[in-house]
Amino acid sequence: MKRWSDLMWMLRNRRIPTVVPTYQQAHVQHIANAHKIHVSAICVNVYHAVAMIHTRTIIIPEASNDVNYSAALHEMGHILDPTQQAVTAMDYWNGAPHIQRNEIGAWRWAKEHALWWTPEMEDTKRYALSTYGIEDTQDLGMTR
Repeated sequence: MKRWSDLMWMLRNRRIPTVVPTYQQAHVQHIANAHKIHVSAICVNVYHAVAMIHTRTIIIPEASNDVNYSAALHEMGHILDPTQQAVTAMDYWNGAPHIQRNEIGAWRWAKEHALWWTPEMEDTKRYALSTYGIEDTQDLGMTR
């Protein structure tokens, strides 16, 4: 391909696949590349997404809509937010207080680095925080 018009001809005539990432997917990949984070988009829903800090890997659903995008940014927040503390399985079992701080910090990071923040993304954040016993009154410093 030497010219833009050649590419457009190929697209119009279905000569190449037209898989175009969404803004959300492109933004997630940009952050991942900049910070050397491996993204594995194999998770089926946002409530099973996870960050593995020691391997700098996030497992997320494809960031093809705002809710999945917010979850992807949240998981990146677990790796990139400087306030995050190491967590063990026993911490979750015992309800260690730094788990709540980590969750709030990761959501704060997500909101601060998102291209936009929609009501659906806010609802996802609120629900996710509520699963850790965090209500809006405890959700300090998370305005945008």
